[in-house]
Amino acid sequence: MRILIAILLLHLFAGPAAMGQSGVKVVNMGAAGLELEKIRTDLAPKAVGQKPSLIIFSGGLNDTVNPNMLKSRAELRKEFSGIFSELKKAECPVIALTIPLVHEHGMIKQVDPALYGGISPSNRIIEANSYIVKLGAEQGVEVVDVNAASANSADFLQRRFALPSIAGHEAIAAALQSVISKKKFSTEKIVCVGDEITYGAGVNRPGTVMGGAYPAALRRFLTPGLTSSVVGSTAGAVASANTKRKGSSGSSGSTGGSAARETLKAGGSVFWPNYLGEGTVYTRGVANMPLAENSAEIAKYMKEMPGKYNNKGVITSVNATFFNLPIYVVDSSDPETPRPKVYFSGIDSRRPYGKMNEILYPEDGVPMPSYAKAANPQRSGDSAMAIYDINTGIIREYFLILKDEEGNWGGNYGGWSQDMFDLANKNYAMQHIEGTDFVVGMIGGLAQVGIEEARRGQVNHAICFTAANARRGVTSWPAKGNDGTDDNPNAPAQGQWFRLPPDLDIDSLNLSPFTKLLAETVQKWGGFASDKNVFCHAFNCEPGFQEEARTGQDPWREGGDLFKKYKGRLGVINDFPWELTEWAPVDWGKPGTEYDYRKTQQQAE
Repeated sequence: MRILIAILLLHLFAGPAAMGQSGVKVVNMGAAGLELEKIRTDLAPKAVGQKPSLIIFSGGLNDTVNPNMLKSRAELRKEFSGIFSELKKAECPVIALTIPLVHEHGMIKQVDPALYGGISPSNRIIEANSYIVKLGAEQGVEVVDVNAASANSADFLQRRFALPSIAGHEAIAAALQSVISKKKFSTEKIVCVGDEITYGAGVNRPGTVMGGAYPAALRRFLTPGLTSSVVGSTAGAVASANTKRKGSSGSSGSTGGSAARETLKAGGSVFWPNYLGEGTVYTRGVANMPLAENSAEIAKYMKEMPGKYNNKGVITSVNATFFNLPIYVVDSSDPETPRPKVYFSGIDSRRPYGKMNEILYPEDGVPMPSYAKAANPQRSGDSAMAIYDINTGIIREYFLILKDEEGNWGGNYGGWSQDMFDLANKNYAMQHIEGTDFVVGMIGGLAQVGIEEARRGQVNHAICFTAANARRGVTSWPAKGNDGTDDNPNAPAQGQWFRLPPDLDIDSLNLSPFTKLLAETVQKWGGFASDKNVFCHAFNCEPGFQEEARTGQDPWREGGDLFKKYKGRLGVINDFPWELTEWAPVDWGKPGTEYDYRKTQQQAE
């Protein structure tokens, strides 16, 4: 009865190992339905024979929740001790994962509780995990608590009660990445050995490092610049098999290829646990980015430029509470979602017509939460707001939008896109189909630092900033527009990518906490100027309005957890090292002179 926890004689896929761009190699030696004894006698010696630089072990799920495989306390201790001893023969660090707790209520509906001998599956797992922790400490095995990782991940388990979902595997990988980085473990050859958790039962492409299992996610996380269609296509394999959302029409957003479809709900985050822009230009990485001939001159000028526009000594700041773009995730199929009227209130020369007018200013109103606020609710500055609809897949990003006394909204301009769950295939360049919020004409909301990302201290995509100015008349792909007025040939173009050198020791710079987060992000993923502000350079963060409505506290403001985490350094951050930045040539990565959204859409369809 090895299918008790929904494992159906799964077969190993070919190609269980893959090399990352930076020399990271991960091997998946997981197999479904294995008891600890089988791992000890068969898999552990094979793992040692791989001559790894690091071994990661998971096991014990079957021995604690499958009534046909239950082990006594003494047997569990013996098997874990034996496995640790065997793996230590490789003379490399070993990491052991604890066993994830299960959806016990659902399991008991399918299994006679009497089969567990009066000890619930959860208690059996808790007891087994205590042995893993104790024996790990005794034998020098590092232990990663899977259940602590699950506390920060929505929908950690599949509906099958006992196995991690794609989001769960990514949470495990993130916890492993943190330990590997902290302990400075070698990633030259990581061998992952164990049961169905390592194998990835129930997710896409199990038994490999190219799918949804934690070894695959870990490989992506550890490899700078690793994006490609691997993430989008593999996540889509699972997403397309899932039941469509309630009320989904089957068009636009119902055929998305992103794992975000599994986890994103109204009021949720487009950044975590699954980033909506995965597989797009925002995650192409910059490890192999070419440099412009005047890269060093641009870096020098970036440090000097703000002094031309302000005499306050402000070089760099953070747009965390104003001048950014609030993102509200809504479900238009929910009849209780408010639909206030949104009307065009700008000058006639910017009035949209046709499809753009229908999308931005529909007759039946725009779905948005009752607590929605624009970025500058005090009615000054560039008041912006974005609505991401999980039902239709439509993205609306408004510029200069203000709420009137009747509760409706007047918008000056905006941009829109669609297929929000399939951006990697339908809109790799992240360009609005029509219009714009940021002047570059791109989906700017997804290039901000997300609140959940800031909490975890890790941003896995490129980020945008508003520049003091930009080069006049030059637009760098994937930007579609510019408003720069600086004639200095070393002023960067809007959309022009930059990074910090891949070999730069950021720790040696002694940056303030939030500046360090930004520096680490652009070192791995890069960044670009999305607009100008004629004052200073300012990085954009996701505003806390949506969270404030739910909790009563804006996390970026005094009293909020992000304010505390980053020690209040969320305003001026003049320590950002612009002078060390490196700049790509204009139009780096542009596929062709006629490249635009419509062309990629036709190819995909």
